[in-house]
This record gives sequence, structure tokens and C-alpha cells, in this order.
Amino acid sequence: MSTVSSVVTKLRTRLGEASEHEFDDGDQLVPYVALAEQWLAQFLGRLRGSGYFRHRQTFSLSASTETYALSSLAKTFAELVELTMQADGGYWNPVPVLRDGDEFLVRNQSIGAPSGLVLPAARLLHESIQFLPTSTSARTFGIVFRYLPSLKTSGSESLETPAALDYVLVLRAQHFALADEGATNTSFDEEYAGTLAEIEDQYAGRQFGASTETIRRKASVGLFG
Repeated sequence: MSTVSSVVTKLRTRLGEASEHEFDDGDQLVPYVALAEQWLAQFLGRLRGSGYFRHRQTFSLSASTETYALSSLAKTFAELVELTMQADGGYWNPVPVLRDGDEFLVRNQSIGAPSGLVLPAARLLHESIQFLPTSTSARTFGIVFRYLPSLKTSGSESLETPAALDYVLVLRAQHFALADEGATNTSFDEEYAGTLAEIEDQYAGRQFGASTETIRRKASVGLFG
């Protein structure tokens, strides 16, 4: 992985400003690169099968508690991928989705908190995950989620995006810099549509590999066998 300062150096070359003059490192270019990394992480993480920016961890939900704060996760939450609960014997069971409008059904079916490792349903509720019904026993959950990299504030920090895509960080950070100077009116997606398409082609479907490729026959065996 590259450092923020190494991308800032490349960004200065593209801006045609080798040293601080119009753009300041700490107040402008480092934040531009940090925002560019957040954007690229979102882009890569959303590509189906890319596998980027996913994290798995376990957490405990205290007895008679129905919410778990997303801020308690090890990384900044962006999107829920999978949620499971550990049952007796160490087995993991998928947690079903609590659909909007069904909360009253769950609460009415369980007057008071049931005891034991009751499998709940779950949903995102603002900045927390809600589990219903509650239980008088503590429960352990496993979560897989897409996360955002930490927002970098200094040049010495390491970036979490692939070093091979540093050039995209430079392009995106340059867009931020020029936009703040009123020097561009073209949206980034329009200007670099070809570049974004190349990235998608390269990184989408990495977890599937060649398993999704199909060899199609040019002649029917039934007719010409």
C-alpha cells in the first residue's frame, strides 16, 4: 500500500506545482487524497464479487438488549453483508431480516424477553442494528460488512486502496482541487467514464474467477454428432 504523501507528490506533479504555492499539503492536498480514497473504496467495495473492503468480526449482545451500536464495530460501517448468530454447539445460524411493519408482530408474540439462545430477526435502525425478540441470555453474533477506510489526516499514513490504483486517487484528488478553484465544470464520472469501466472490468467478479465463464458450442451435438 502507498502512503498519503506519495500520492500527494504525484498529485503535485499533475497540478504543475512542485512545492506549496497555491495548494497547501496539510490543509488541502492531504484532505483531497483522503476523500479520494473514501470515494475509491466505495467504488471498489460496491463492485459485485470484488471482495474489497469487507470485514468479519463477532460481538456480544447483552441480555435483554435489542440494539447494537454500529460505532462499536472495529471499522467504519458502510453496508451489511451477512449476519449470523452462534447457537449451542458452536453452530452459526443466519439471522433473518426484520421487515418494516413486522416489529409489532414480534413484540406481541413474545411478551417479555424469552430465555435461551433465541434466534432473532434484525434490521438496521439509524446507527444501530435492532434484534427482536430480545432474550434473557447474552448472545454472540457474527457480522460481515463493507467498511470505509479511516479518513487520513497526515501524509505518513498508509492508504488502504490498491497501490495499482494510485493514479485514480490522483485523478480524483485533482478533480477536488480544481473544483475548489472553480477551474472545472465537468463531472468526474463523465470525464473518466472509460477509466472507471476499466477498473470495473478488472476488479468485479474476482471471487468467482473463471467459474462463471461458459464455453458455448458452435454446433449442436444432437444435430451433428
